[in-house]
Amino acid sequence: MTLDATNFAVAKLARDLETIKRAVAEAVGLTVAGLLAPSRREPLVTHRQMAMLICREMTPGSFPDIAAAFGKDDHNTVIHACHAAFDKAETDKATNETLIRLRRVAKEALENESSSRK
Repeated sequence: MTLDATNFAVAKLARDLETIKRAVAEAVGLTVAGLLAPSRREPLVTHRQMAMLICREMTPGSFPDIAAAFGKDDHNTVIHACHAAFDKAETDKATNETLIRLRRVAKEALENESSSRK
């Protein structure tokens, strides 16, 4: 891969992670700063965990890439978040419906971002 291609891929990943964070935050009635806030209160924690899971599912970003995008130092936070969001969605119907909706919103936001760059 050339340096230009690498730089393009890194920039695209950063844009995609930001797009997903923004889309999820807006869909749950938060700002991006609110989504990234250090609060451990529900439902904020679950929404942040879902956003991390969606970033993992919809981008080639590694756990450390996603951790950095969420202002976290430790990629284990993202690993835990992905497991927690997935497990909660499997056992709670409302959480599963929210995750499905947020995946759809994030996918549409990524598609819109991609088409606006053409």
